[in-house]
Amino acid sequence: MKFAPHHWLIICKTLGFSLLFFFCIEAGEQVGFFLLLALITLFVLRQRVKKMELTIFIDCLLCISFIFWWEDASYALLIVMFEALAKKQYLALLTMVYFYTSPEFLLLYLLSGLGGYFLGCWADEKENDFQRRFELRSQVYELESRSEELTAATIQDTRMAAVAERARISREIHDNAGHDIIAAYISFQTLRGLVKDAEVLEMYDATLERLSGGVGKIRDILHNLTPTGAPSIGQLEKICDEFPLEIQFKYYGDMGNVPTYIWNTLAVCLKESLTNVSRHATSSYVKAVVDVSTHIIRLCVENDGVVGSIAPVGRGLANLRYRVHGVGGNLSVNQDGGVFKVICVIPLLKEAEVNDQSTFS
Repeated sequence: MKFAPHHWLIICKTLGFSLLFFFCIEAGEQVGFFLLLALITLFVLRQRVKKMELTIFIDCLLCISFIFWWEDASYALLIVMFEALAKKQYLALLTMVYFYTSPEFLLLYLLSGLGGYFLGCWADEKENDFQRRFELRSQVYELESRSEELTAATIQDTRMAAVAERARISREIHDNAGHDIIAAYISFQTLRGLVKDAEVLEMYDATLERLSGGVGKIRDILHNLTPTGAPSIGQLEKICDEFPLEIQFKYYGDMGNVPTYIWNTLAVCLKESLTNVSRHATSSYVKAVVDVSTHIIRLCVENDGVVGSIAPVGRGLANLRYRVHGVGGNLSVNQDGGVFKVICVIPLLKEAEVNDQSTFS
């Protein structure tokens, strides 16, 4: 078992009290027993209640007072001085003025104080070391938690990117190749009446049937590629509807130009902002506004009822900043009086710019 500094303090004080008890028995002084009892009581109280550390000066006054009735009370002051300097109560050194006429005792007095001082330095070093290890451990836990959250966010963003790519492919087939193939199919149907030869007509019908089957397959492929339940403004409305408080939700602009991955980021931002409201505020109103312009999309979540002068920013919002920065956006937190705002701004890249970024990343 390793002994800590406070263990050595208790051991040294116990040895000192034992010597005082021996002196009391040897001298037959009843006064010494009262002093010993008072010193032990105060020492035990200081071990149990941290706010009573200043009672060490009561020990000093008791020892000085009892010296007039019991000469060995000066040894008790050595024990008190050891504890006083161990706990950085340097004002107790003023008691040495009583012993300037006795060089031998003054030397013992200084040695006792020096021993307590080194014990106090050891205790401070142990406390600082513990604090450093605690801070490092907290940082490790925070980094691990952040890593897990970012990993989960990366997986979700990857899935949303796949959904967005499927939607883009479906749109390209429908708008370009699909229209051309269907137009060709209609043209073939129109030209059928011009074919007179029976053998050619049979081959023509077989080809037209195969083309019809191809059109059906393209229709099925488009149906399978088109994502269902993809994030949109409707998902944000659903999040607000499910929140316990009534939320004033408004949106402006053309929502059709917002990519899927941005809707996913906004949904996470809205959820975290509302969670922050429920944990740290007693709000009478909560307002969420989505504004889409030509180049950016802006989400602002506002609430009142913030307690204190500093806005409550938890680890969730700190992690959310990393996620918003990952899609090229910016997340800011503002507090004006009792009104707290979380503002998320994400640029809207054109399709060509998105493809260029995907090519170079």
